[in-house]
Amino acid sequence: MALPLAAIVHILFAKNGGEEISETLEKLYEYFQDYRLELALEEISRKTDVISEPATLESIFTNREVLVERSKLLQ
Repeated sequence: MALPLAAIVHILFAKNGGEEISETLEKLYEYFQDYRLELALEEISRKTDVISEPATLESIFTNREVLVERSKLLQ
């Protein structure tokens, strides 16, 4: 869990402008779930002809809509 936790904390620091952050264990668990989903979307995009809109620093860990479509290159 160390590597995903480090990535999540790094993202949270960047989203907060480098300022101190404080989160509950429940919220941290939600970030793990969101991060796992983002990694799965990326893996699907790399291994199939289905592509999804990647998260940005502003949109990661938010309740955003994700556009998923079939790649036009492989049609």
